[in-house]
This record gives sequence, C-alpha cells and structure tokens, in this order.
Amino acid sequence: MYVKRDKYRHVINISRIVINDGTGNLDIVAFGKTREELLNYILSYYPMIKEGDYVEVKGKISVYNGKYEIILNDIEDFKLIEKRNFERDIYLSSTPTNIYASKYGKKYHTSKNCPYGKRLKEENIIYFYSEDDAKVLGYEKCKWCEEHGE
Repeated sequence: MYVKRDKYRHVINISRIVINDGTGNLDIVAFGKTREELLNYILSYYPMIKEGDYVEVKGKISVYNGKYEIILNDIEDFKLIEKRNFERDIYLSSTPTNIYASKYGKKYHTSKNCPYGKRLKEENIIYFYSEDDAKVLGYEKCKWCEEHGE
C-alpha cells in the first residue's frame, strides 16, 4: 500500500493499493467517494490494514497501461478477511517531548543539553512518543545522550 502521510505520520490519503493473488500483482483503484470510504475503512482497524493482511476484493479485472487493475466501485466490494500484520502504527508527537531528532537525520536525542541536539533548527525537529518509536523508524540514539545517561 502506498500512502500519503501528514507531518505526524497519520495516513491522509491512499495513492495505490497493490494486492498479490498468488498469480501476480493487481492494482486496486478507487475514485471520489469510494476512495474516501476505502481510506476510512482501512483506518478503522487498529492497527490499520497493511501489507500482509488478507483482503477480499470483488470486481472486474482490466488492463491499464500494461498493468492489471480492479476499479473499486463500491466499498462493499473491499473486505478484510484476516488481520495478519499486527505491527503497531507509529505516529510522531504533535507536542515537544524529550525524544527528538532532525527529520533529515538518523540520530535521536534525549537531552535538551545535548550539544548536537541544540544545533538542530526548530523547523526541522520531530518529536517521538518513545525511544522505541524512534528505533522502529530507523533512528539511533546520539552517542552524547547515551554516554550522559539522558
């Protein structure tokens, strides 16, 4: 699933869904109201529907630009069959926390006294709810923060 996220990592749009039925890939395409309903349906589960979950899609397979696709005309034609991916959804904090990083870097900080953390421009700082969240998103703890126990 290809999604667009806001600055706090909340899914705000689905650009593409690709399913594999064992014989190859199929694009699921939805327009207008059905697209909005599909987004709401996917987000109605916690964690949201994502790669690895089993879904059922009803519709006619067609070819567009050399790719197979199903145009979803009604949200009733898309259904979660089995939730298999329970990887939690990770969001960024909308308020400052003691766990922060540059959105352009790969090191996170846990101390407001960190000389490296102090160099970050405020407009580039992102805040995490937990160190676990930072690590899952691919960030490593700053060595200064690690050595100073903060």
